[in-house]
Amino acid sequence: MSIVQSAGRGVTQVVERCEAAKESGFLDLSSCQLMYMADAVYMLIKGCEITRISIQDNAMKKFPKKFVIKFPTATILNM
Repeated sequence: MSIVQSAGRGVTQVVERCEAAKESGFLDLSSCQLMYMADAVYMLIKGCEITRISIQDNAMKKFPKKFVIKFPTATILNM
């Protein structure tokens, strides 16, 4: 699998999980190979009440501080 195909599959996975979070309130971004949290994620779930977030098993070097601002009442799981 090429890098481009892998990146495309990763983007699709994140978009699908953001769409699922709109219904469930649980944003599960675990194991998405994320290196950082793109602004597109925040735009995709804008106006939705997110109560739980999982960012386990990603390649992020630091916690996305914007989570605290965008989702002040959410429980962050599995960092």
